[in-house]
Amino acid sequence: MVKMEGQLLNLGTVDSCGRKFADDCKITFSNEVPVYWNFDRGDPRSVIGDANIFRNDKGLACRVNLTTDLLTEDEYYVGGYYTNVKKHDENSICVIDACTLRSMSIVLAPSDKNLKIRKEDKNV
Repeated sequence: MVKMEGQLLNLGTVDSCGRKFADDCKITFSNEVPVYWNFDRGDPRSVIGDANIFRNDKGLACRVNLTTDLLTEDEYYVGGYYTNVKKHDENSICVIDACTLRSMSIVLAPSDKNLKIRKEDKNV
């Protein structure tokens, strides 16, 4: 099992799709969510691990346990899959006010290149 950790969501920043999660966004989430490959939620074989989700000063962070040996890089981009989204438009930006995190994915084309997980440093 490969352990990785990093940032899943940054509040208050606009992503490449013109969305931002409000600084005071009300996010509901389980402590543990499944991790998929590229948001392929329709195929059970696409579950490649699980993640512990927690709040930090930027938004949401995660500790990921990958259960596949196919991912060998030290760093991957990630994104969240959200439902129950409440939003409004503000100066042509979609502002998310509330949502529920259902899962996360390792992605090749991130909407925010600051959202990454990295292999845990075993020397710390």
